[in-house]
Amino acid sequence: MSAEPIEPTAVLAPGAGNGGSPPPPGAPPATPPMPDWWHQPQGAAPQIVHVTVTETHTHLIVESTEEETPEAESAPGLFDGVNPRIRWGFFNATAGAVGYSVLSAAAADPLGGAVYLAQASADAVPLSVLVLTGGSAVAGWQLGRFFRGVGGLFGRLASPVGALSAAMWGQGTGPLLTALYAEAAPWPGMVAPAVLAGGSAVALWWLVDRRFLTRPLLVRWAARIPLATVVLSAALYAPGALS
Repeated sequence: MSAEPIEPTAVLAPGAGNGGSPPPPGAPPATPPMPDWWHQPQGAAPQIVHVTVTETHTHLIVESTEEETPEAESAPGLFDGVNPRIRWGFFNATAGAVGYSVLSAAAADPLGGAVYLAQASADAVPLSVLVLTGGSAVAGWQLGRFFRGVGGLFGRLASPVGALSAAMWGQGTGPLLTALYAEAAPWPGMVAPAVLAGGSAVALWWLVDRRFLTRPLLVRWAARIPLATVVLSAALYAPGALS
């Protein structure tokens, strides 16, 4: 004949045990001992322990009384509810307009960005030499890093000597590029603006724009000005170049 279960309830601190082994069958249930207040961990919410004692088993059910903290709602943004395409267009258009206004003021011409792009396209050979010189210097420096493990003076001078030698080679490509462009005319003059604008856009995105993608909105907008200016200048220059 089994005894009816008795369910005393006590409030214990988290991590506190119920003190000792379960009582023998038939013994009256004992209230779990309460830990001393100075042994209770601070800052944690209490737990409710339900103890059910029968002749053969002792059941413990622990329930936490800690309430879930609701997540704080983020403050509404300036452009919340606006179509993402409109936001993207406004973001880039305003950045390009600011940069293009600066170029127009510097050139004293409403089409300042297009004027500078036309001048740069006319100087395709010097610009190509400049790009080759810089790229060759970087390649020579990286190549010299493979010899740093040799040690001594040779290992320390490998990268500077490699960069200087490669840059000198790039500087000497002017006559060769001039002859190649003359042979391929008029294609170099037609392709030069697209190559110049595309290369500048890629370089600005790699060196500037992508480094600010996680920054606040105003910082991202300021970092987008150079890239948006180049794209806007190319878009305004293209009709005149193709006419």
